[in-house]
Amino acid sequence: MQGSLVQVSPVLFAVMLTVIATGASGVRAQTSDATGARPSLSVVPRVSISETWTDNVRLSTNDRQSELITVLSPGIRISGDRGRLKGYFDYALNARY
Repeated sequence: MQGSLVQVSPVLFAVMLTVIATGASGVRAQTSDATGARPSLSVVPRVSISETWTDNVRLSTNDRQSELITVLSPGIRISGDRGRLKGYFDYALNARY
């Protein structure tokens, strides 16, 4: 058996490049400035990706077809801490390919 070539979807390839370019750690606001004060707002973007292999993608009893299902989940978390007002907004989108 000779070596086989794995096909990667363009979306998956773009996400992998983005994760590699950002170091897979996200971008965070500084934890303190020159005076030692903490910032009152932080923004943390994130991207997650998962692959699922199925042997019956159409859920059919007669025409079974195997396929990879890719789920791409970009998200963002915005946290605020100003005196008596503290809170966060967290959002993630799930897209299946």
